Amino acid sequence: GQEDTVLLGDLNYDSLINIQDIIISANLVINNEYNSFADINIDGTVDVLDIIQIINIILNDELQINRKNNQYGFNHNYESKIDIIRNWIESFEK
Repeated sequence: GQEDTVLLGDLNYDSLINIQDIIISANLVINNEYNSFADINIDGTVDVLDIIQIINIILNDELQINRKNNQYGFNHNYESKIDIIRNWIESFEK
């Protein structure tokens, strides 16, 4: 039979790592719950550091896709997502 593989960071088990996984991870942090697939840095807790790792996975994947599609192009959407995420992270610091 075919063995199913679950990706670290894929919290809704749809074989994608995206904003939905960030939301699930944030809810885990807010509710002080644990999910081994959300514990990206494998330190025994799910916290903002794990959320940042999931964000990095998503941004790195998008940057690689952009480079593959157009070696000299710049993904303007990528920059706006960084700003959104930076503002979101800063909201935790307030």
